[in-house]
Amino acid sequence: MLEEGEAPDLKVGLLKGPHDPDLTPEERSLILAFSEHHRIPSGDLRIASLTDGTGERQAMVLVASLGVLRKLAAATGKLSGTDPPLFERDAMGLPAAATVRVRRTDLPRGIARTAFWHERFPRVEQGEPAGRWATEPDTMLAEVAEALALRLAFPSALEGVYTEGDLSDALKDRELGRIRAESEHRRLLEALR
Repeated sequence: MLEEGEAPDLKVGLLKGPHDPDLTPEERSLILAFSEHHRIPSGDLRIASLTDGTGERQAMVLVASLGVLRKLAAATGKLSGTDPPLFERDAMGLPAAATVRVRRTDLPRGIARTAFWHERFPRVEQGEPAGRWATEPDTMLAEVAEALALRLAFPSALEGVYTEGDLSDALKDRELGRIRAESEHRRLLEALR
């Protein structure tokens, strides 16, 4: 049981698409509303629940491809492109980090983010990379770095939308939001005293 003021440890639940039979009406409604508002096919979106240790849903986030994130950023009219990824490599020549810079029309230098291999790739039982992380490590790490940069450059357009590769950031963002809300609450209480 959580103590008063203690935050639950969150984890990402299963990803569900708009045609999954166990999709709840609330989840379906979120996918369809977002799809209609942004003119994105609902089939391009999935949803993930952020659950606490008891399995109770604390929040929902949308999961989309990098192409959808690019489209949402372009719709702001401020995306002027992205630079090719820059890689740092380990002693064996494998990617250790990838940095991608997203350019905005109103920010001459743009915004860059770095994704680190050790923080991002999903491991299977023996600690080896799985799926495309094993066959396309450069591409996967670069995609995560670009998604991170796009969300930082266009926070209002991409709030609550993640790629599968950077879904762990949803947990961090949720925790930061909780901390900010608690700080604001304390500040207001102190101002009233």
